[in-house]
Amino acid sequence: MKPKTIGVIATIAIVTNILWIILMIAMEGDAPIFNTVADRISFIEAKAFLYRISYINAAFLTVIGTLFMTSLYLYSKKKYEFWSTIAFVFVPIYAVLNLFSYLSQIIIVPPLLALYSTPETKVLARLLHLKK
Repeated sequence: MKPKTIGVIATIAIVTNILWIILMIAMEGDAPIFNTVADRISFIEAKAFLYRISYINAAFLTVIGTLFMTSLYLYSKKKYEFWSTIAFVFVPIYAVLNLFSYLSQIIIVPPLLALYSTPETKVLARLLHLKK
């Protein structure tokens, strides 16, 4: 892997990180203290577009981060074969866990919010929330 390619990937990662920070400030910057789950749900529903874009960006950031770590591995594997391989073992684990976490916020959470908002399924949603 060429250093120039690694630099391009790193630049994309930095821009994506900056975008993530901006989205998080825009989404959570004016958030009040939430006393109930219903308050938090209302807040998320009011900012649904920012919520989705933020987590899509976070998933993209995971892909870029994985690509960056892979490129560092390819760049350093000849000189530091053992240590770069040890480090690279954790890259797929990182990618899978982060993608599950971020994509579940887009795929799983919105239907749960809909369940919570419907009177017939509110009890089930509270059980899924597991808050004491």
